[in-house]
Amino acid sequence: RRSHRRRLGRENSINDDDEDIGRMGAEALIGLGNFGTFGFIPKGGSVYWSNLREKGFKSQIARIRRTAKVYHSPFDDGSREDMIRLAKWLKAIEKPAALMAAYDVRALQILEACRNEGFSVPGQICILGVDNDTLICENTQPDTSLTLFGRTFRYPFFAGPVGAVTMHYGEKYNDSSYN
Repeated sequence: RRSHRRRLGRENSINDDDEDIGRMGAEALIGLGNFGTFGFIPKGGSVYWSNLREKGFKSQIARIRRTAKVYHSPFDDGSREDMIRLAKWLKAIEKPAALMAAYDVRALQILEACRNEGFSVPGQICILGVDNDTLICENTQPDTSLTLFGRTFRYPFFAGPVGAVTMHYGEKYNDSSYN
């Protein structure tokens, strides 16, 4: 769903529907298959928009009678302590796993932790980032190789919800014109 508009005095403000973003992220991951774990990695601390994304994600996962695993850390996102704790969490969850990060920077940190621990992305762990941060998205290259029957193949996999571009950019772009 497109962002809603609020009137604040003489100023207009456009805000994301963060709970719906969480639901849509869960829908996208559910659509990719039956994973051992559906997980959400929020922004550290109690941040309103991240909490709403988590709530939407968990509610959508509950609709398929599953419980979303949520990673929590008392440390700053991406700090050495957080990355050690995140690696332990990633090792403990059932694979294959489908994870939604509250924002793109967090998705990049999850990708780094997966690389450091030797997890195959998207083979063992599928990661969905949110916000389409252009600088991050265009300069991150996850290893999308796939090993079948002892042979390794390298393919440029991309999986995302149909209509996500419209959700993010409104009527300015659609899936075909953006790609």
